[in-house]
Amino acid sequence: MNKHLLLGSLLCGCLLGAETRIHEFSFGLGAVVPGSETHLDTQKVINAELQLNEYGAWLTPEIQFLQSLATDFTDYPGDPTDAYRYDGSTFLTRFALNGVHNFDIGTTWWVPFVKTGLGYEIFNDYHYFDNNDGIFLDFGGGLKYYTTDRFAVKIEALYMKKLDGRRDDSFGLVVGFSYAIGKFKDRSQSRADAGYSLTRTPAASPSGAPVQESGYRKDSDLDGVPDIDDRCPDTPGTLRVDIDGCALPPDLSFSFTPKSDTLPRKAEKQLGALADYLKKTGRKVTIVGFSDDAGSKEHNRELSENRARAVSMYLVEKGVPADRIGIEGMGADYPVMKNDTEEGRRMNRRVEVIFR
Repeated sequence: MNKHLLLGSLLCGCLLGAETRIHEFSFGLGAVVPGSETHLDTQKVINAELQLNEYGAWLTPEIQFLQSLATDFTDYPGDPTDAYRYDGSTFLTRFALNGVHNFDIGTTWWVPFVKTGLGYEIFNDYHYFDNNDGIFLDFGGGLKYYTTDRFAVKIEALYMKKLDGRRDDSFGLVVGFSYAIGKFKDRSQSRADAGYSLTRTPAASPSGAPVQESGYRKDSDLDGVPDIDDRCPDTPGTLRVDIDGCALPPDLSFSFTPKSDTLPRKAEKQLGALADYLKKTGRKVTIVGFSDDAGSKEHNRELSENRARAVSMYLVEKGVPADRIGIEGMGADYPVMKNDTEEGRRMNRRVEVIFR
């Protein structure tokens, strides 16, 4: 079978197998500057990646496919006896298996990442030069900026070190986008660092009571995760948890009144549970405020920051140290609904909590 066709088939198979899981597909365009001993010009490249977020924690696996367009040899002498090689150009196909780590910097919009792995490089034509197919070490890093829960703009730098003892290492830069595929329940987890853990609901006995009796697996903190599987055994049952029993950022359901940064009365119960958890665990949070689009951009930015500050002050009053709380105002950016209805504007006058 043609080796390029085989590689394409393998990549397609991985995509089909991942359609019901929470992964990210990336596509980009860029350039690769090859080492001097390849005698090649700078290559224009097409890049495709599939990051398998469900299968990793600190380091998640990624399949990468990098295809160059026709690239000229810089000093090809020509071969008048070979009509098929007179233009002195070639194509390069690279594929790699990488491990990717996404950094948590306290915001779900910006996600820096680093990666490393092994790859294989294939020359379509060597011509007169001592180029060979072979294995390379892959190092890289970059940044993703999420404009929605699923869609991100992505920029990535690459360094590929060929393991053949020659000076033919390559440097690349790719710009494109990333799109999350599969189902997820929690907005903050749609672009979290790894795992995309799903919220569990409290387990119950046949009578509907929390599971505690003999014959059922004990759940001491009533968070829905049995003690034997619970990595965070003291998480209050009032907070949402991931599949390991560790707290997820609370989904605050209260909204602010127009042009106001005063906490509504219904916020106290939700924030009280959060305050208890922060005091018990010592975790840090960033409170992010938002507004609808009524008013100037500067006014909305200030108003949203004041809303985040109001939540922060309440948590401090409940005993959470102030140095564990950060605030940020996003104004009318990143609405959860369109601002063309009263309901949409109400939903956008909100705050969100991000664990750090």
